[in-house]
Amino acid sequence: MNGDVVDHWHRDLAGINLEALERLKAESYKRKIVWVRGNHDGKYELEGDSNIKFVNSYNIDKLLFIAHGHNFDKVMPSHKGFIIIFKMLHNLRIKLLGLETVHVAHYAKKFPHLYEVLTRHVRKKAIKYAKQNGYKAVTCGHTHFVEDKTVNGIRYLNTGAWTESPLSSVRVTDDKIELIEI
Repeated sequence: MNGDVVDHWHRDLAGINLEALERLKAESYKRKIVWVRGNHDGKYELEGDSNIKFVNSYNIDKLLFIAHGHNFDKVMPSHKGFIIIFKMLHNLRIKLLGLETVHVAHYAKKFPHLYEVLTRHVRKKAIKYAKQNGYKAVTCGHTHFVEDKTVNGIRYLNTGAWTESPLSSVRVTDDKIELIEI
């Protein structure tokens, strides 16, 4: 799982979110589960027993490097003013219009040229890291944009986000890596 498995690590989870985590804990006794922390996972710790391994990144030999992708993102952290303004407008939207909260990626995708700056930036940094460290492929999430590209001989796969369609994952076997829609 390449990050952002929970959205608000500091809040108690309930309902379907709690059910999903309980299922993951149960699955961790049947198979290996590695949780690569994302920027929304923060310091989240599972309550109770599990065999889930929490890591900042993970690799499968030199075949695939797995990261959430926020560690490759130098765009958003350098635009804190934009983030503050966005959060203020978002809160006004909720308070004044009574609308539901919406994930930032939902808004960002309404501005495709600006959104492409982030997706291209994360892709470029991830591919550079993979190439410098001898990986054949790299996979991220973070940008909430599903893609599968090969650049400079390095395959880049982005699984998107579990909160949005299409839902996808990366399947790795002895002879191939594939991005599959769930």
